[in-house]
Amino acid sequence: KAAEEEAGFLARLQDEEPAYEAKLDETRRAHEAQLSAARLELAEVEAEIEALRPELQTRREQSEVELTRKNEIDADLRTLRSEIQKSEAAHDREMDGLKKMLEYATKKRDELQANIVKEQSEIAEADAAVAEQEEKLRRVKVQKGSNGAKASTKSNEFKASNNNEDDSDDNG
Repeated sequence: KAAEEEAGFLARLQDEEPAYEAKLDETRRAHEAQLSAARLELAEVEAEIEALRPELQTRREQSEVELTRKNEIDADLRTLRSEIQKSEAAHDREMDGLKKMLEYATKKRDELQANIVKEQSEIAEADAAVAEQEEKLRRVKVQKGSNGAKASTKSNEFKASNNNEDDSDDNG
């Protein structure tokens, strides 16, 4: 019975073999068509990639140039920031120095102003004292003037008499 089944199975396989072969051929052709389409698509994609490769290289180079420029700008900015900070520090020190100088000058000006006021007061007092002394001197001169006129007349008479004696001595 097994031999019969095997013989029946083999007979059926032989009958179905052309159908299987046809199905295999159909499947193979379908796969070959898909494979051919995939290869064609792959070739197109590779062609696009090759076409884009120079542009990609150009963009990479541009990107590297831009990155280099960006790094240079960053370095310049850091340098400028550092210089600005140094400048601000120097400016702050200079401003502090100027403030101290201004405070010192203001203090000295106030001291000088006080000294000027004091000296002006002393000068006014001295001027008043001088005026008082001049007034006293004038009074003394006025008093001497009235006494002096009498003395002056006597002095002139004395001089005249002395001149006459001198003239007679010269002649004799």
